[in-house]
Amino acid sequence: MVECEKGEKMDYINFSVTESKPIKDKDFKEFDVRVLLSGQQMIPAIFNAVEVMAAHNFKFAEFDLFTCSCGVPGCAGFQSPIVQKIKDNKVHWIFPDEGDYKTDKLEYVFDAEQFFDAFKNLINLILRKESNREFLTSNIDWLSVDEEEGAFKSEKEAYSINDNLEYAQNRFKEEEEFHLFLSEKESELYNKSFLISYNGEKYGHKISFDWLINAIINYEKPKDKDEYYENILLAIKSIKESLLGNNTLLERTTADFYRDLDGSVGFLSRWFNVFPENQDEIKIDIDFKKLSIDLV
Repeated sequence: MVECEKGEKMDYINFSVTESKPIKDKDFKEFDVRVLLSGQQMIPAIFNAVEVMAAHNFKFAEFDLFTCSCGVPGCAGFQSPIVQKIKDNKVHWIFPDEGDYKTDKLEYVFDAEQFFDAFKNLINLILRKESNREFLTSNIDWLSVDEEEGAFKSEKEAYSINDNLEYAQNRFKEEEEFHLFLSEKESELYNKSFLISYNGEKYGHKISFDWLINAIINYEKPKDKDEYYENILLAIKSIKESLLGNNTLLERTTADFYRDLDGSVGFLSRWFNVFPENQDEIKIDIDFKKLSIDLV
């Protein structure tokens, strides 16, 4: 722990880098980043560099700290994101309670100045190493698709952390606006968790308010921003009515957003394939009359 100006004990974050190792038949080397929280090194997994770097200065962000060499965090066992909130010169990292990250606690609170300095130093170090043809493991494409043969082949090409940073930052900007809107319009439900049920059977995982909203509107983002926020408000209203026992609006709203899909495939499909009558994740025929929501 470190002590800030007001004498308050705070967590702190640091980074270290592994030794750069040569890659066979390539003119560059690879290295990785280790994350230390209040002096304790986290598990030695592949640092999800672009996403973490892009997210670190947003007031709200959800990101995967680590990933797999294929680029999919879930493939490496990280199923739920870290939630970042910045307020009153403090940075909060809230880890999923599933325990994927094996941290000593679920929430770390960093002094913002120390936090941003640590990231600034890390970014500068990564860029210096890139100038010497040393690249992060997560910034090396280990596999690519052979278009002629339609198969994977070993590629091992490296790219700079700056190549995809702007794209990731724009995505986090949209998400931050979405969360700020939710927290302003429905502060009472914003920090709540929910369980979704189908035909009386509850889905086993807790669902956050923002995920529930996205599920109802099928993560659809019209080009017209006003229409998008109108859709969110409609979803909020349907949730509130469902919690009071009236699922009519929830049924109608959700069905509308899934109407044009083949067999109701969409954002909800990742949940409903767990139910016995919907084992086909590719095509799921959902009866929205059987859909209901409960507070955890």
